Amino acid sequence: MANTTNLNLVKPAGTDHALVSDINGNMDLIDAFAGSTNTAIANKLDPNISASTTNKDLLTLAPGAYRFGSSCSNKPTNGNGYITIYERDSSTARQATVIMDSGEVYVNVMVSGSWGGWKELAQEKTNTASGTTSASGNLSLGLAASAGRVTSAYIASGYIAIPFVTSSTWYVHVMDNSAVAQASKSVTVEYTYV
Repeated sequence: MANTTNLNLVKPAGTDHALVSDINGNMDLIDAFAGSTNTAIANKLDPNISASTTNKDLLTLAPGAYRFGSSCSNKPTNGNGYITIYERDSSTARQATVIMDSGEVYVNVMVSGSWGGWKELAQEKTNTASGTTSASGNLSLGLAASAGRVTSAYIASGYIAIPFVTSSTWYVHVMDNSAVAQASKSVTVEYTYV
């Protein structure tokens, strides 16, 4: 009997009797190898970085996709996540991260050897505002104009909430289905913004 080179599987010769114990041992070796290979592929882990790695500087990674732990340095925010380095040489690099718990997405670019710092990409957020509409049917969302752009507003069935912005604040104009402004109406509006 001989053994294979990579997994050391038992390889009976043509005249040997195959033993069930050898076959079962080979199956266990193949299964263990397949399991570790699937894990490595699913996590796309560099051999030097994993979810539990400590003291790994994300700004020094070679091009590739990695999973990083909460104790790695130079992350855009707290938490575990994934990072992809798209290119890298001594003076330029591009990186993108996704934080697993929050889904936040950040990018960082190195130009002429200097990192620009992590920038969060536009991420849709949801919030609510409650109160009484003005005499003209408007309700302040309490969101500064500089904080983002309201993309939609939802209110109870039978009403319409149309977002608009002044020079400093986001509002909604509340109407019924006949487009009549709802003055002095107590409402709760859910809105999304980026």
